[in-house]
Amino acid sequence: MIEKKLITLACVLGILACGACFGPIHTAPPPPPPILDSNGIRSVNVTVVNASASRRVDPDQLGGAIANNINQRSRGNGVTAQTQRQTGKGSAVLEVIIESESATPRPPVSSAGTELWTFDFKVSATLTTDDGRLIWKEKADYSFTNWLPQEDPEAAWLEPRVRIRAPQFLATWLVMRMFTGEQSR
Repeated sequence: MIEKKLITLACVLGILACGACFGPIHTAPPPPPPILDSNGIRSVNVTVVNASASRRVDPDQLGGAIANNINQRSRGNGVTAQTQRQTGKGSAVLEVIIESESATPRPPVSSAGTELWTFDFKVSATLTTDDGRLIWKEKADYSFTNWLPQEDPEAAWLEPRVRIRAPQFLATWLVMRMFTGEQSR
């Protein structure tokens, strides 16, 4: 009798453990950021300028990635973002400027013939209401690394992984900081 109870208990614990580890993960989208919600913002117009000397990151691609990131984070909360200018009550403008961008190899070269590259960006951003009231601003340094089979910066910037990853990386971090209301420098 006690053996059946122990076996049943072991089975229940096993089922619970499997459910906890392998069960579906459902996460609700985060609420709109306080800086958007508390200011009545319903629409964000995203504009991006690449003012760096090299102009490697495409402003249109970064603008689209930022708008998509805002839309994903505020899904179901009535806040939308787009790259086309729309005006009206509850709209705001997010202006992003890439001030500099650089690629630097980090030795040594791996046994697979690849180098670890660091891509650094200086970015400033401001979020203002349509009437010009400042809601949020950011001036920060961002960087990411990638293993590439390249030896010079020109070739590293042309790598498809970098051309795709750079705008996505910048958009994710910038929007995350905007949504949490963090400010730096």
